[in-house]
Amino acid sequence: MKRVRTIINRILVYGLFVYGISLLFWGTGRISTMLTAFISFIASVIIAWVLNFKKIDSKYMLYVNIALWANLLGEVIFYYGNLIFYDKVLHFFLGAVLSSIVFGYYSQKSTLKKDAVFFTVMGFLAVWEIYEYALDSFFGFQAQGVILNGMFIQSPIDDTMIDLMWGAIGSLSYLFFKKEKGDVAFRKEIVKVKEFVRENKIKREPHYFKRAMKSMWGFRI
Repeated sequence: MKRVRTIINRILVYGLFVYGISLLFWGTGRISTMLTAFISFIASVIIAWVLNFKKIDSKYMLYVNIALWANLLGEVIFYYGNLIFYDKVLHFFLGAVLSSIVFGYYSQKSTLKKDAVFFTVMGFLAVWEIYEYALDSFFGFQAQGVILNGMFIQSPIDDTMIDLMWGAIGSLSYLFFKKEKGDVAFRKEIVKVKEFVRENKIKREPHYFKRAMKSMWGFRI
């Protein structure tokens, strides 16, 4: 299964580059679409390197590539304005995908907290909105707002805020249904015991964990 995911990921990431090249030489569409393809390719390569360095499951990279292609296809096929809900569903999906990746990273730590995952994801979503704002401000693109027949049917500020809200809902939905694995939960309990020991200055002796757990929960192990 891992080998299959690797092959699919390579097809998707190199497909972004090939599509960008095709638009550069033969494309008749918007320049922003070509730029999105190249930026998506670069982002995919960087994220793949980070996930591989952190030894995080390759399935998360597949989620990222699907999200990048979904964003690109939204520009190519729907131009967002023709199907406004596509953009919102995409941000919901993006919030859930980012949460799964960040959760996968934090789950390797002994101090996993879902609120940390949520706020980290919101930071990533905010960076994306800043990227769209930069495209509008410096290159004259129309990345923010929803335009139909040359008129704004949703202002840039409304589009940005609603996108962030949908991303937040996607993140919270994932975290609500996501359950921690047993080993992660156990490590968290060990951390609590250590903090209890440190705060109460329990003497460090061979059975201090047992004494601490008895003090906290009223039983020995």
